[in-house]
Amino acid sequence: MTRVFLSRIKKKCLKLGYRSYDLIMDTDKYIKYRYYANGYHNPSYHFEKDQICFIHIPKTAGTSFAELLKKDPQQRFIHLNIHKPVSEYCSPGDYKYVTILRDPVERVWSYYWMVLRNPKGYPYRKYAVRGLSPFLDKCWAARNIACRYISGNVDAEPDEATLQKAKQNLERFYAVLSFKDFSRDATDFLSRHDIPFEEIPYERKANYPQPD
Repeated sequence: MTRVFLSRIKKKCLKLGYRSYDLIMDTDKYIKYRYYANGYHNPSYHFEKDQICFIHIPKTAGTSFAELLKKDPQQRFIHLNIHKPVSEYCSPGDYKYVTILRDPVERVWSYYWMVLRNPKGYPYRKYAVRGLSPFLDKCWAARNIACRYISGNVDAEPDEATLQKAKQNLERFYAVLSFKDFSRDATDFLSRHDIPFEEIPYERKANYPQPD
């Protein structure tokens, strides 16, 4: 009972501390803390070799694909409701990964407008309303998140070594789908894995202006 009480006090202190620091320094420490506390963006996990891990890079039709994978009669797919990078314990090639790739400029632009559409208090919205440049500067998830997720190195700013690691891992992925050809690629993947479906949905699809 005492341990539970102390844990709650610790969480409240961390929450207050991060929020206060962010207010003074204009940083995003509380946002990152909240995500990590809920298991998001964390590479510290294990899974079985007969399972298939879905690496859901935000704004790549991942929600639509996850809903389709949930219909798998064999229940082989994991991480369908959470964003996680490649595991630090389960290397591609030895373990099965599937992901969807999207043109990075299109992905970031879509992410930017998604944040703007949400109400006050949504992660990174206070930066997005200032403009695209402040958003890119403050939101780490808008800076090479595919390299971060596929390399498994989420926290450090990506560099050439991160890119090469991501390329090596991607070559060993079980399957890589294209956002541009999502309907075709998803249909092919589901058919090959005997997963029933009636149509390929596009969850959270939205209209927004194109960049000039």
